[in-house]
Amino acid sequence: MLAGNDLSTHMETALIELAERQGPGVAVRLLWRPGTDEVVLEVNDDQTGSNFEVRVPGDRALDAFEHPFVYVSSPGAGVVAPDAAGAAGAASGLRRTS
Repeated sequence: MLAGNDLSTHMETALIELAERQGPGVAVRLLWRPGTDEVVLEVNDDQTGSNFEVRVPGDRALDAFEHPFVYVSSPGAGVVAPDAAGAAGAASGLRRTS
């Protein structure tokens, strides 16, 4: 767990976009926090209104980026958005992005 100063330093470190793609109504971005192993997949689906972020292990980042909805539904996906995972996701500390 991060202490007070460590937490604010962690939160202030900007995420760097590694990749981005857009399709019909869906935007996907893969982000990385420098100095850490934190990789985040951000998905905005205008068709369903779902907007969510998912923490992704580095070795699964490309799979998650290419197939975000499959990845989100996989066990242990680390979802951080309640509208993406329902009640199961809410139990694991989910967060809406919009």
